[in-house]
Amino acid sequence: MKALRRSLVCLGVGVAAATAAWLIHKAGWLDRPELVTWDVRERWLGAAAPSDVPIKLILIDQSSLDWAREQAGSPWPWPREFYTKIIDFCKAGNAKAIAFDLFFSEPSMFGQDDDNRFAEALKSTRATVLAVPPGPHLSQPAGWPEGIPPSPFQITGLEQWIRSHPQADLSLNSAVMSLPEISENASLLGHVRADQDADSIIRRLAPIVTFDGQVLPALSLAAFEVSQVSDRARIPEFQVTENSLVFDGHAIPLDHEGLAVLRYRKPTLRGDQRRMYEAFSAAGIINSQLAIEERKTPQVSPEVFKDCYVFIGTSAAGTYDLKPTPVNKAGPGVEVQAAFLDNLLYNGFIHSSNPAWTILFTLILSIIAVFATRESRNSFHVVSAFVLMLPAPWLTGFVAYTSGWQWPIVLPEVGVC
Repeated sequence: MKALRRSLVCLGVGVAAATAAWLIHKAGWLDRPELVTWDVRERWLGAAAPSDVPIKLILIDQSSLDWAREQAGSPWPWPREFYTKIIDFCKAGNAKAIAFDLFFSEPSMFGQDDDNRFAEALKSTRATVLAVPPGPHLSQPAGWPEGIPPSPFQITGLEQWIRSHPQADLSLNSAVMSLPEISENASLLGHVRADQDADSIIRRLAPIVTFDGQVLPALSLAAFEVSQVSDRARIPEFQVTENSLVFDGHAIPLDHEGLAVLRYRKPTLRGDQRRMYEAFSAAGIINSQLAIEERKTPQVSPEVFKDCYVFIGTSAAGTYDLKPTPVNKAGPGVEVQAAFLDNLLYNGFIHSSNPAWTILFTLILSIIAVFATRESRNSFHVVSAFVLMLPAPWLTGFVAYTSGWQWPIVLPEVGVC
């Protein structure tokens, strides 16, 4: 009877410890420590991108800005003619899709002809995507601009899903759109909203958002879709289920806020910078296209972009598009979009764990810890029990990550302690 009573007491203490840990977790006090453990997993367990990954970056870096100013006499923002050259180069290499993590909301400082040539280059290219960033409140029109074709994306079940997930925010109150004469000639538009966590680091991305009743896919999702169809009218219908965005044989897992948790690649040294994907200086690409037009040997061959998704973005500090991720404190924002596409191509998205299972896991560890302490005969045994128990949440979290699951570490760790 005494042994049973002791066991019941240990059981009660374990339940109390697990309950206390869960209440602390629900209060949000464990959120930031958990984010830190997630970043550890991303940095330690992430793999470098394979050499044949079909994702390339063209970056407007500081050397490109210097070249434009000193050699071409063009300050920032650049003439649209530069982007026309980039499009021509990518077309020559038979790129699968060209995605600009840039927007062109103001007329070119170099005249209407500059806008017209860029618009024509977009129109003559089968798969181009322009970025739509969120607009500052009250400074941009809150409606879809006239002259820009409506989004062809249709999502079944989206309204019902949003109603059942009030914590999800998948709408843009305002947006910065490129000029209608430019937007209408792009194959698709894609949003580039940065979904930062409480510590400002980007670990997740919304596959879709809405703006004025229109569905906007992420820039990278738009690039993928436009590479699959010959006409924007043939984009397949999407469906939102309880925890996934489903389309054309693909399923993107969603968390409770409607965001996709990204698995980042480990940056490797590429040239003089650490990048997740092979990157080229925009100046080098422009000069290479000019060399081709002059029948000279280009610095870079267009063949490097054959059957690749090409993202054009900025990495110079003065362009204000450096974003913090778990693997880079200040990397080009376009790398986030590239990582989303990488996850889509290689089925790398992270699934959110069921809270019920994490509670049960915490409860079991808490009860085992109490029993182990109770049965310990001296302080050495107590210390040994905790030394054996404390790594368990970390080991479970690491194994879950490699299997594609987001499993908390801090919550069960608190339950053990």
